[in-house]
Formats: sequence, structure tokens, C-alpha cells
Amino acid sequence: MPNNSRRLRNKWISLKKLITPDTILLYADETHVRSYQILRATWSEAGRQKQVPTYGHHAHVSVFGAVNVLNGDTVLHRAVAANATTFLDFLKILKSRYPDQLIVLVLDNARIHHAKMVRDFLRQEGESFHLIFLPPSINVDISTVVAVSEVSKKYFSTKFLTLFLKYVYILH
Repeated sequence: MPNNSRRLRNKWISLKKLITPDTILLYADETHVRSYQILRATWSEAGRQKQVPTYGHHAHVSVFGAVNVLNGDTVLHRAVAANATTFLDFLKILKSRYPDQLIVLVLDNARIHHAKMVRDFLRQEGESFHLIFLPPSINVDISTVVAVSEVSKKYFSTKFLTLFLKYVYILH
């Protein structure tokens, strides 16, 4: 078994001990939505060139999102960029949404998730957050939800998996 898979399996085993009715299990990721206006050649009447107004720039927005595995609740946060500062803002939103609860967050290994300011915030928060990072060896062609479900099938109860798989199919 590869070292990353063994490490993830051990995290899931320790996580199972942490899960209580008050624990919030979230799968989170960020995406970048870009709007690129592309002008193409087209037919037009001779002598009547079509004028197409454009904004003069490429618009974009970053969106952070998390889905609660057990009940399907989602938390979304729009930002102008995806960086450590905006990820930290997202963590604060999660903390305000789920006060006084342990938030278990399953994430990919994006650099912003490991930034010093994020680590400092998590250290200050103490027991509020428990982060699980998916190993880079997981196939990037499958979503985080499906990747984690493959690992978690062995370690969680049938009731948990039934609810989990229900939400996997809703999301895809």
C-alpha cells in the first residue's frame, strides 16, 4: 500500500473516533469561474459590419464551497481571488455557521490550504477544526466526494455510507 494511502486510512480511523452527533463533516474545494469573450468570424451583409461591444477585460470570480456530507447543506463564499486570505475568510464563515462544533474538513492539497496564516489561525482555534488532506495520488479525474467515498467505505457504518452515497449521486 502506498505511503499516502496508509496515512489517509489512519486519518480516517482516527477521525471515526472523533465523530459525534455534534461533529460537522464537510468536503470543501474552490473553483475559479472566468468569462472570456471570444470574437469569431461570422457571415454578414456586404458593407454592414456587425459591431459587438465587449467589456475590454476578462471577468472572473472565485468560489469556495463546502458540502455537509450528512445533510447536504452547502456553504458558499464568493471572492475576487482564491488565495490564503480568502480561504481564511471562508474558514471564518464556516466557524460562524457551525459555532461550538468540531468541523472536520476534507480538502485537496492546494497551497492556500497550507499557508502560514491558515496554520496560525487553526492553531488559535484549537479544537474547532480538524483538516484531512487527500493524498496527491488520488486520481484527479474524479471529484473529491467520490475519492473520499472510496476510502471511507471501509471505515464508516452502513447508515453513514447510505446517507453519504445518496449525496454523492445528488452532486453528480
